[in-house]
Parts: sequence; C-alpha cells; structure tokens
Amino acid sequence: GTSMAISDGLFHLLSCLLCFFAAVLIQIGTNFSNDYYDFFKGADTSERLGPKRVTQAGLLAPDAVKQLFIIVFGMAVFCGFFWFLEVVGQSYSLEYSQLLQACFIQVDPSLWHIMG
Repeated sequence: GTSMAISDGLFHLLSCLLCFFAAVLIQIGTNFSNDYYDFFKGADTSERLGPKRVTQAGLLAPDAVKQLFIIVFGMAVFCGFFWFLEVVGQSYSLEYSQLLQACFIQVDPSLWHIMG
C-alpha cells in the first residue's frame, strides 16, 4: 500500500507508521498468544525442539503472558484507531461515528470476561 501511495504522490508518513506498528504489534501478540495456548494445550513440553518458549521455559508465568498478549493486541487496536482517525481526517461525520459505535457494540460481552 505504501509503494502505491508513493507512486501516486499520496504518501503520508503517519499513516505508514501507524500501519507498520499495528502489523508488528499484531505479530508480537500472536506469538505471545500462541505461546500461552500451546503451553496450556500441552503442545509445548520439555521435550519440545526448537527455540525456547517463554511459558514452557518458565521465564514468564502463564498469566503474565496472557496479560502481555492482551496489552499488545490493545496497542495494535490503538494504532488502528488512530489510523482510522487519520484517514477520516477532516471528513469525520456522523456516519463514521456511527460506524465506530457499531464496531464497539458488536464486541461480544463474553470477551470481557476472558480478558478480565
């Protein structure tokens, strides 16, 4: 997307950085959540080959890893939210406000119990 924006003369550094950081944070959060759930499902045991996993190796407590991936995913959402505001810019209207409200209303309340 960035190369297309550059070729069209529409490159915007803040949008590029927000997307980059959101992508990196999503990758980090995915790695932490994979580590957490593999540990609880028994996929990561002491016989596991490959790089050390923080939960399996005992470097971090499982609850700490869970908190980390929730925080990191939250940071990615934060980047995405500000990217959205940046894209909307001056044309922010009631329609976009309603879209944003609909996104938050659709979040299943049971997710809050998982995160809490």
